[in-house]
Amino acid sequence: MLAVPLFRKVIATCSIFFVALTSFAAPPSMDNDVKTTLVYFDAALANKSYGIYPRLLVIVRDGKRKEIFWLGDVRKAGDFYVGSLTTIPVQIRNAKLGQTISVKKKDILDWSYQDPVSRKIYGNYGACLELQALPVEEKLEQMDYWGLECKPSK
Repeated sequence: MLAVPLFRKVIATCSIFFVALTSFAAPPSMDNDVKTTLVYFDAALANKSYGIYPRLLVIVRDGKRKEIFWLGDVRKAGDFYVGSLTTIPVQIRNAKLGQTISVKKKDILDWSYQDPVSRKIYGNYGACLELQALPVEEKLEQMDYWGLECKPSK
């Protein structure tokens, strides 16, 4: 009998977490940071010595369904960003892991790339925003551990 109440508590906790995660996914300040700093991501795409492992967090729509995916191996093709789907689709049934997808700037929720020399990761505003909730010392420790710089200084 203990398993049922414990299971309900776990489900309730997970539900609260996912509701919070959904509302936290792209606050206006993050969206503004992502869009205004995309120029750094574009520069990294144009010059591989500036940035490697380019990734985008995007929203894909299929009729009434929409889903958030990470794209890897991103490149620019005209007004589009093209990359391989690195998230397993759940809602968008005609998408497959590894499939090449193209999106417009308006569909970008987050971006990241790694500096090939310093190995620091730039972008990844979702993680940066989460780290803001930590005490300053712990935040800096986590950023150092993960090699996260957030906003590029170049």
